Amino acid sequence: AGLRPLSRHEVEAKIQQEEALELFRRMPRAVQVSLISHSDSRGMPLLPTDLEAERILGRFVQQNMKAARNTHVFAPRFHNMEFMTYAPLPSAFDCAFGYALGQTA
Repeated sequence: AGLRPLSRHEVEAKIQQEEALELFRRMPRAVQVSLISHSDSRGMPLLPTDLEAERILGRFVQQNMKAARNTHVFAPRFHNMEFMTYAPLPSAFDCAFGYALGQTA
């Protein structure tokens, strides 16, 4: 008999760090299921191919601002970062651009 994948609740019970557990719970259900049940030939978890990380990050920022009862309005503007994520190290431009965006936020 083959091994069955763990359920989402079984995985949550095994996560020991509170921050990791909170992050796992905040992820969209499709990402949770993919992390649990899909892996490559090396056993590394596979994420959904249609995953839009920028939307998940925007959602996390909105949730954090709401939880902090922040009075500022956050209206994310999404830009597809798919092709930019293939580079292993950030360029000098990437660093400067990230710094500028952080200061602006």
